[in-house]
Amino acid sequence: MSHLGSRISALVDGQLSVADTEKALAHVAVCPECSAELAASRAARRALASADEVAPNPDLTARLLSLAADSPGTDTFAGDPFDYIICHGVFSWVPKVAQDAILRLCATHLAAEGIAAISYNVLPGWHLRQVVRDICLRYAGNDGTPQERVRKARAALEQIASSARPSESYGMLVRAEAKRIGRQPASYILGEFLAPDNTPCLFSDFVAAAGGHGLGYLCEADLQASTPELLDPDIQSRVAALGGEHRLATEQHADFLTGRPFRRSILVRAERTRALQPMLMAAALPALHIASQPSFDAAASSESVAVYRDSQGRAIVAETFSIRRALGRLADTYPATLTWDELLLPNARSDSQGHAKARALLGDTLLAMLARGEATASTVRLQVGRAPTELPRAWPLARLEVAEGQRWVTTLQHVAVPLPRPVALLLSLLDGNHDRRSLTSHLVDALRRGEVKLAQGDPASAEEGQLQAIAAKYVEHALVFLAANALLEPVA
Repeated sequence: MSHLGSRISALVDGQLSVADTEKALAHVAVCPECSAELAASRAARRALASADEVAPNPDLTARLLSLAADSPGTDTFAGDPFDYIICHGVFSWVPKVAQDAILRLCATHLAAEGIAAISYNVLPGWHLRQVVRDICLRYAGNDGTPQERVRKARAALEQIASSARPSESYGMLVRAEAKRIGRQPASYILGEFLAPDNTPCLFSDFVAAAGGHGLGYLCEADLQASTPELLDPDIQSRVAALGGEHRLATEQHADFLTGRPFRRSILVRAERTRALQPMLMAAALPALHIASQPSFDAAASSESVAVYRDSQGRAIVAETFSIRRALGRLADTYPATLTWDELLLPNARSDSQGHAKARALLGDTLLAMLARGEATASTVRLQVGRAPTELPRAWPLARLEVAEGQRWVTTLQHVAVPLPRPVALLLSLLDGNHDRRSLTSHLVDALRRGEVKLAQGDPASAEEGQLQAIAAKYVEHALVFLAANALLEPVA
């Protein structure tokens, strides 16, 4: 087995099958690099789960309510209309009158060809989580600080989960949700389960409300959620039978069949929905930059077929050399991106008829990977730094976030990643002026002062040479972790 790569995260989150978990742990036992990355990922999850709450702006609901009280013609924002409007983590968590204000603002200020992204909780799937919300609200009460209320909610949920019968559906539900919430930050519990308002809705009701303001549904912001044709075949046939050719009806039936609890919907002006048909098209691939981290599965491969695995252990089968080469290049380049043209074999880039089949096969493979969430696409190239660089440099935003005391940082992929304290210390030093010896020296000093702790060795009793060796090894593993998570800038 090669290095676990993105399967480290799946292992930490308990997303691998029993067999794959055993294989991964057996590999970790003999691979120092993956062992260190697993330890760092587990520490990061613990740090994120124990993070302090980020309380929502107490003025938000009041401001939305004041907007709702304005007349529909009132222009609350001066200047040009917006090409993009993003309302994430707000819609379901404010009163109905504020929800109407959100849609009205979008309709009033969205540019003619603009898009609005709104996230919200969805029925009937969220009904299952309402059970958890009822428990949290009952036992957390209204008294105490947000931190105290979250602790009460966690304790009550864990106690009820441990007492419920696992053989019954209720016990299975509470145990599963208690396990899931145990990996979530405290701010999530505060906003999702202890907020005064949380009103999930049917997808059809959301679309109807948007339509009342002249907005139309385009697709989901999550690409794989916008491609029902690639759902489980059984679900696909049932959705088609229920919804027919009516796309909005199909979307609603998919929610009933899958139990999806959350959506991130893209809205446009209603008149544009007739001209826009959201679908994955191979013709768009040449203009996109693709990133993916498939892991080669030697045990499942043969001379004629190569099998790769995504972060969830799902198989990606390559039956031709060209596809095998493309998957290998994606894995070697990740988290940086490659274009469709760069993934083609050199002799398949011409327009000759003989190479059309290879280009079409690569296009089909990439479209399927994008739809299943096994790859990501961007309209701009992502270039990243690598761990072996002599003077590594983290990108400025991540260093700024660490300096501000955040427990998570934003990657070049625009993804939030929690950092163990020793890694955060090292990242703050990655300005392109510190080599490995300097980084190791700073880490040793921080260990001696008790500012950070490592799982290996007690700095109070360790000999200087031993502590230096432990710190040097940790620096190497930390740089690999930062590079794999797109936090290092490329060296000019």
